[in-house]
Amino acid sequence: MDGTREEIQGEIRAWVKNHGAHQICCLAVKLGSGKSSIAKTGSGEADRDSAIILGGTFFCSPSSRLAAQHGIRCVVPSLAQPLAQNSAEFRQALFETIDSSLECGEVAMQIEKLLYTPHLALKFTSVSILFVIDALEKCDGETPDGMRND
Repeated sequence: MDGTREEIQGEIRAWVKNHGAHQICCLAVKLGSGKSSIAKTGSGEADRDSAIILGGTFFCSPSSRLAAQHGIRCVVPSLAQPLAQNSAEFRQALFETIDSSLECGEVAMQIEKLLYTPHLALKFTSVSILFVIDALEKCDGETPDGMRND
């Protein structure tokens, strides 16, 4: 609803634009407190803000029949795809890092090859790039530490 959670939304906007801030923001509040709404609102605002590039979003949906919406190994590719579509520099750098091992690769390797390495090629680093992940704990599959999440 409009007008709710404005304080936390303001804090998140300030964090995204602060290049000296920590690179990861984890919103951890009680169940039912509106984390998903905050994530959706924040990603929508970032998409409309010229000082921020919305790199990609992943909203886990365990009830979906599509593995791409609830599989742990689909998170990073889902984040890289929109950025590749919107940035020729990122797309070219991504193309140079992709290989067949990524399909079954660990999430840490996906992060390295699909996000981190191609990001180094970007020339617009003065603009913040925001990736939004919601409900990661609801994803099915193996977590980066090798434990099963389902």
